Amino acid sequence: MKNTPEPAGTGKQALRQQMKATLGGLEAAWRAEAHPRIMENLLGLPVLAELEGDHGDDTAPAVHLFISLPHEVDTAPLFPLFRKAGLLTGVPLQHGRSVPEQGLGVSLWNPGEPLARGPFGVAEPPPEAVRPLALERIALVIVPGLAFDRQGNRLGHGKGYYDEFLARLAGARQNAGKRAPWLVAPCYSAQLLAGLPSDPWDIRLDFIVTEKEALACTG
Repeated sequence: MKNTPEPAGTGKQALRQQMKATLGGLEAAWRAEAHPRIMENLLGLPVLAELEGDHGDDTAPAVHLFISLPHEVDTAPLFPLFRKAGLLTGVPLQHGRSVPEQGLGVSLWNPGEPLARGPFGVAEPPPEAVRPLALERIALVIVPGLAFDRQGNRLGHGKGYYDEFLARLAGARQNAGKRAPWLVAPCYSAQLLAGLPSDPWDIRLDFIVTEKEALACTG
């Protein structure tokens, strides 16, 4: 089923506004205290140890990470750590506004390389610096979102790009004879709710990591 942005006024849209207000109310000092614990819990996931190794860049698995917006958990510390562990790092390309049929793209990116403002205000490599990354190389995705639940459901921003991308990524991995990528969401505990509305095209996460816990999703 093709996913499409839902109209304003739906339950998901109201929840998005609520979660944006919740995130905006988190104090900077509290975020600063919570962030190292989120990173510690994420880096302690056993699946990361399975991916690490003495790989060359020609054979190394890749991690797809989002570049954080101000309200999101800061992923910047993860890039050098994953590179040190022998993994490639890729970031999203928001092609949507100019090339809708392409959906979300991926480019290799390392700390210190150039970034520019993308179509939706998210930083991404400028066109001249894009280095496409084959989807079947991506073994782990660090997934953004506004809210999550313990079943692995995710509430995004409503444009459907990540759900489409994750489905396309799983298909590419399957066609290459590989398991679907591990999906991990770092977030604040205030973003972990008892339940979320879901649609047939929503893809569930494997792990959600907060400052309190590393949660293996039950969905």
